[in-house]
Amino acid sequence: MRLDLMLLSLLLVLHLSACSTPSPRPVSLRDRLRAIPLTRAPLAHPLTIRWNDYAVPYLQAESDFDLAFGLGIVHAHLRGGQLAVLKRISQGRISEMAGPYTTAIDHALRILDLGRASPEIEAALPHDTRLWLERFTAGMNFYQEHTTAVPPEFNMLGIGWEPWSVRDVITLSRLVGADVTWFVYFALLAERRSAGRDEFIWQRLLETAAASSLSFNPQDGDARFLQDIIQAAAKSGSNSLVISPARSKSGGALIANDPHLGLQLPNFWIVAGVKSPSYHVVGMMPAGVPIFGIGRNPYLAWGGTNMRAAASEIVDLSKIDPLTLQERREVIKRRWWFDALRTVRSSSFGPIISDVKFLRGRPGEVLALRWAGHDPSDEISAFLRASRATRPREFVAAFEAYGVSAQNLLFASATGEIGQIMAARLPRRSGTAPTSFIRTPEECARDWAVPVRSLELPMVMNPRDGFLASANNRPAETPFFISPLFSDNDRIDRLKELIRSRSVWCVEDLVMIQRDVFSKSALPLRDK
Repeated sequence: MRLDLMLLSLLLVLHLSACSTPSPRPVSLRDRLRAIPLTRAPLAHPLTIRWNDYAVPYLQAESDFDLAFGLGIVHAHLRGGQLAVLKRISQGRISEMAGPYTTAIDHALRILDLGRASPEIEAALPHDTRLWLERFTAGMNFYQEHTTAVPPEFNMLGIGWEPWSVRDVITLSRLVGADVTWFVYFALLAERRSAGRDEFIWQRLLETAAASSLSFNPQDGDARFLQDIIQAAAKSGSNSLVISPARSKSGGALIANDPHLGLQLPNFWIVAGVKSPSYHVVGMMPAGVPIFGIGRNPYLAWGGTNMRAAASEIVDLSKIDPLTLQERREVIKRRWWFDALRTVRSSSFGPIISDVKFLRGRPGEVLALRWAGHDPSDEISAFLRASRATRPREFVAAFEAYGVSAQNLLFASATGEIGQIMAARLPRRSGTAPTSFIRTPEECARDWAVPVRSLELPMVMNPRDGFLASANNRPAETPFFISPLFSDNDRIDRLKELIRSRSVWCVEDLVMIQRDVFSKSALPLRDK
């Protein structure tokens, strides 16, 4: 099947997950809330869930693990159909909903193996994180077992409730943390198969990324001043902005975030507030993953942008002995049709993606995907610890075991401190960009032997300018090559220009900034 038809099938599944009929019957908020089971819940203490007029929940619990149970109920209630779809996508089971048309996509997802590290991650979870996830999935399963409501997606997609496990949530979190470089690599592989322009395009990407402006410089004083002069003399998704008290009308630090996610119903975020002995947070949670990716507690507020770091590499294994590859057979269940049996191969470097027809390179090449997400890391514990942090140093330390996806995290504290960190786990490449996006086994083994962790990467607190901004641009100079995919300078330069245009800012001003649509690079196009 052609790639465009397969992608169309996948998009169809995603959009059909939002409705079961062309005109679904409207349901009032009161009727929706009646579907939540209110009795026989295995709770140690009373749990209170309040809802505003927009169905945004606020949960109060006397224990952290009762809170996790309540969050499981909330996620299952608000996004039961969506989560059923996302679970199947993360596990390569789309054909159970869409039929034989998506067999090749499921085969590709089985090869990518998002859950490859899930067993190791689950086994290594800290005790409190394990209990948190066990109670969260218990809440999801309790809701599914006792609710009288059935998501409208189920009838159309031919699916039903399935029990959730801790491993299911971890695998879903790997889908949320997929590497943005994949889409570029896969497009380059298409060029490699056909026109052979892949290396030319790769070099152009490197040139663009190298010219991306820095969000911050970990140096200060004379060294930074000298670098600023040199940079000024040379040719030189999301937005996040923090303002220090010196630039704030209120006298406190300010933060504004715009995730720039695509329009989709339902979207991938759940807005919620929680309060328990260890947590007092309001923010946005990925559907099905019980952490606050963007949020605030009484002491800190945080947000950020995708770093667009290359946490993956394509490795050419054409010269290795095929007998060293591992092989397994996967059964793909297909709606309206017979099951399909497919072969999945993998190596010590990662899954063999060239076994996917639309991910092949040149004839005869055996290509593996080396991804940081195939190694164990602990993003859930990181964000749980960040949510409990009372000081900036605790927030920074929370991301020691963080892996994917790489993020620029900006934060502001109630005491007026602001900062930015780079949360990622990346290969320890040299500072020079690779000459090709296809790496040799020797290069890959060298660079991934001891990966770079978050706390080794540059960070900044309380910069002299009194603000920090990120817009998927190059976050800072590093001794390691980070990415060929940083955004151009339009958004970051515009953010800096606006902030420097006045000395004092308030919340309403930051809202205005997020609505700004000016693009300097569009002016030459306009004037032609």
